[in-house]
Amino acid sequence: MNTGLQDAANLGWKLAAVVKGEASAAKLLPTYEAERRPVAQWVLSTTDKTFAGITTASSPALAVARNWLIKTVLWLPPPGGPPPA
Repeated sequence: MNTGLQDAANLGWKLAAVVKGEASAAKLLPTYEAERRPVAQWVLSTTDKTFAGITTASSPALAVARNWLIKTVLWLPPPGGPPPA
């Protein structure tokens, strides 16, 4: 979600500059992908590595610790308390 907010902010200021006549759409808007693609690729790569690290336990002790942590986190109440009934 944070990446999406950053993407929106990046595109938003560029569109605003074009609408106000402060920048050329032909020059400014094509920079969006060059600026944002590396961030998106890094996020995907990091997420994949983290997920693989969490789901692939290299020892029985790590598997037990991982499973305990997941069960514990899933039983925590949401921030602000439980939802109304």
